[in-house]
Amino acid sequence: MLGGVTINYLKLIFCGLLVILVYLGVELIAVVILYFDQGHTRSFSEWRKVQAAVVRADGGYREGYGLDGENPWVLNPYLGYTYDPENKPRWWTGGVDEMGFLNLRSPLKPPEANEVVLGVFGGSVSHQVSSVGLQPLLAELKKMSFFRSKKFVTLRFGLGAYKQPQTVLALAYLISIGVRFDIIVNLDGFNEITLPFVGNIPFGTSPFYPVYWQSRVPTGASSQALRGIGSIEIYETFRRRYARFMFESPLHYSNAADVAWFLTDRLLGKWVMETRGAVTRQDDKPKYLARHGPASTLQTRFASYEGVAQNWATSSLEMERLARLVGAHYYHFLQPNQYLPGTKTLTVDELNEDYDPKSPYLKHVKEGYPYLQRASERLIHSNVRFVDLTGIFRRIPETVYSDKCCHFNLHGAEILGQAIGVQIRQWYTLDALKH
Repeated sequence: MLGGVTINYLKLIFCGLLVILVYLGVELIAVVILYFDQGHTRSFSEWRKVQAAVVRADGGYREGYGLDGENPWVLNPYLGYTYDPENKPRWWTGGVDEMGFLNLRSPLKPPEANEVVLGVFGGSVSHQVSSVGLQPLLAELKKMSFFRSKKFVTLRFGLGAYKQPQTVLALAYLISIGVRFDIIVNLDGFNEITLPFVGNIPFGTSPFYPVYWQSRVPTGASSQALRGIGSIEIYETFRRRYARFMFESPLHYSNAADVAWFLTDRLLGKWVMETRGAVTRQDDKPKYLARHGPASTLQTRFASYEGVAQNWATSSLEMERLARLVGAHYYHFLQPNQYLPGTKTLTVDELNEDYDPKSPYLKHVKEGYPYLQRASERLIHSNVRFVDLTGIFRRIPETVYSDKCCHFNLHGAEILGQAIGVQIRQWYTLDALKH
């Protein structure tokens, strides 16, 4: 009897050990799959960061803002799109002004005698730097005696995916309706040289139109297109719920479960992109001028880089002229990006979390930024106050990037803010000496 019990216990122990070995084997296989797919592994805390990013996804690395429901955009006849003042984005804790920009006060409010109005233009990076990186910027400006007793009013007109010529049109529109400026800062470049090749040109849309314009403009969607839009919402909802489940459950301590989630999320993301493209094609016969703009005469990718870069430079020249007309000082900065070779030695965290070798932006940054840098020579020769900041992180050993697109953590934003402030202070002082 005892011998039989002992055998049963041994069988139970054997089965338990077998289950543990199978589990460890599956975990190891998952780690190997991730390594061969991504070139690195992830800790459990890193998995939680990635899952949290999907849970709170608000555009960012996911394109096609007009269809995902996370950014409450409204169309604007002059600006392309802005936020809805009655339905601000989930991630923004501040206010949305009456024109749909993320400002705490109305841009139309006349400044007081002791106030200096700082207008910041560009895309989401300009908004980020002028928010979390604002204090180092203002600290540099207040080193000048002229600004020491002044109160700065910062107005932000950079929204996600804004690119030229949206920015110059925004400035012209704002000036025309009475918005006052003393200093105008333009921080851009990344959106101009990447987004046309991701959200416009592949869909037959003018590279100079707002990104994904063909998806933003309603033209009476067909039933097939509506089914596609419904599928996109289902996919995106499932992605967020699956990520939230993994983030909150003990399963995120399993490499196998984390890798299964990662591969599923990537597949769903691919389906979303493909479905979004199909929606545009299904609902776009014939092509409507309202959705696509005039046909581009730029026949190759490199011709498009040149065309986009020249438009970027011309738009900046026009912004400088507009600024001079209203007595404001204009300063233009080319933003850095992690995909531009030789501009930073990326940290382990940045390589794992903020660099994607399969990013749709990587090729266009590597190939396109040199076109922007060459086009910037026009700005310098025309006496525009322009600085290329792409190398600002070259000697910074710490992590400064915060996602796989183009954004920065607090440290990175503060470095940029301070650099912009230093440069403006030097230029402002030089201009004051001339007069």
